[in-house]
Amino acid sequence: MARLFRFMRRGLHGAVLLVIATACATGPEVPLSPPVDITNLQQLTGEWKGEVTHALGTNTFWSRTDPVTIVVGPNGSFTSNVRGRQGSGVVTIKDGKFAWDGSYTRGTGTLHEQGGKPILRGDGTLVGYYGWCSFQLTRP
Repeated sequence: MARLFRFMRRGLHGAVLLVIATACATGPEVPLSPPVDITNLQQLTGEWKGEVTHALGTNTFWSRTDPVTIVVGPNGSFTSNVRGRQGSGVVTIKDGKFAWDGSYTRGTGTLHEQGGKPILRGDGTLVGYYGWCSFQLTRP
């Protein structure tokens, strides 16, 4: 019986540590100002850098965050580089937001301004896999 209680106590400690580690790893999201309406592609044209978090499935425990660079052309075409993996796609504008359809992901996003700097924030799904992605980018 004593062995059972020791096992249960260790399991409880492990579960508590797992919850604390997960909470610390995800961290609080930085609040942004309300979205700015996107009226033309020129607002998105150029180079953007930041981080993308992505995972297969819906579990955030197995997600990973990687650096990303995206270059949007004046016609809405873009190239991306996530840890050396090259991608491409097209950005469109609808209802003041942007949508993208790329080699590996597709989704929608918003443009924000924080301290006079533009910030892109987006959420999407993986192409060809069941999974998700989320990113925040700024101009270098």
